[in-house]
Amino acid sequence: MGKASYPKLFAITLAALACIFIFFFWRYEIEPETFLNSSTIRFMIVFSLLFAVVLSFALIKWGKGPKLHTLKDYLKLYAGMILVLAMFCYVLLTTLTWLLPGQLSTYSSLYEYSSSGRHSCSGASLYDPDLDTKIKVCHPNGNLFGDKTILITKRTNQLGMVVTHAVTIP
Repeated sequence: MGKASYPKLFAITLAALACIFIFFFWRYEIEPETFLNSSTIRFMIVFSLLFAVVLSFALIKWGKGPKLHTLKDYLKLYAGMILVLAMFCYVLLTTLTWLLPGQLSTYSSLYEYSSSGRHSCSGASLYDPDLDTKIKVCHPNGNLFGDKTILITKRTNQLGMVVTHAVTIP
């Protein structure tokens, strides 16, 4: 092995571990309590569709791999670009929504218990008037099974909202 290979290996290992840690932090701390506006979601979808066209043409023109020959290959490339860009935009927008300041507000609402699944947490399912959709608040404080009213404290900004505190009230 070369002289500079161990510091390079150490830096790459440290960067990979940092990426894994950041992903798990995002998945379990940021994503469950952050909800995007419908206009933000529409922007994300349109951006992914349009930017995937640009990226696909750039990859076809300047890409180093084997050349694409059939329409099916071009469609697979475009669909893959859309999926990758949509996932990247979702992570970026939820993180920005979580980080940006906003207006704090509190409201109470009726809820129903929502059990956990393989990829979700147990919590309260309720209607949010600002987002105009049903949201799921994970692990609110209080008696989740006995009470049917929940007090939500949230921070709303231009991209969406973040639930900062939730407690059930009798």
